[in-house]
Amino acid sequence: RIPDVLTERDCLESGDDSNFAITCLKLLGFFGVKEKAEARARRLEGAAPITREEQILLGWRRNALIALYFGFGNLMDPEQSWAGITGRLVVPPVLGVFVYENAAAAARDYARRVAQWNFQRVIPCHFDVARGGPNEVRAAFEWLEDPQSAQALKLRLDPRLRLIPKRRPPADYWPAADVKLLRDVEAFLTDVGVIRPN
Repeated sequence: RIPDVLTERDCLESGDDSNFAITCLKLLGFFGVKEKAEARARRLEGAAPITREEQILLGWRRNALIALYFGFGNLMDPEQSWAGITGRLVVPPVLGVFVYENAAAAARDYARRVAQWNFQRVIPCHFDVARGGPNEVRAAFEWLEDPQSAQALKLRLDPRLRLIPKRRPPADYWPAADVKLLRDVEAFLTDVGVIRPN
C-alpha cells in the first residue's frame, strides 16, 4: 500500500517514463537508464497504455527503491528489485551498508534486544505495518551474528567474509545490481577516510 504521505501527483510524476529525473539520467548516460528506457519502450510498443493506477504504483515503487538504494538495478522496470525486498522483513540497504555493517556489534545487540520483545507487527519508518515478530527480526538481522554462532553458520556466506570483522549480508540478501551504487559510495567514503576499512 502506498503511504498517505506520498501524493498521487508525486507518484504519477515518478511513474512517468519521461519525467525530469529520468530525462536527465538518459541525457547524462547514468545507470544505463537510456538503454533501459529504450528496451522498456520496445517491450511496451503496441501494448495498451498503462493505466493511471499502474503509473501511480510504478511511481511509488521507484520512489521506495530509490529511498532504499539511492539507485537500483533498473529504474525503468523495478519489478524484479521490488520482488527482492517484499514479502519479508529486510534491513534497509542504505542503513545496512553505511551503518550496520560498520557497527555490527551494536546493531547485532540492538536486534537481539528487539527480538526478545513479544510483538506480532512491525511498524517500519517508510512502509506499511507488517506482520512479524521476534523470529522475523532475527531472520532480517541474522547476517550480523558472530560467524561461529549456529545461526550464522546456516547462512550461505562467502568463507572469505568470515575472516573480516566487518559483517556483510549474504550476496543474495540485497541484489548486487541494486546495491551497486551504495557499494560504490561506500568504497569512495572508505578511500577518503570517512569509513574506516576493516
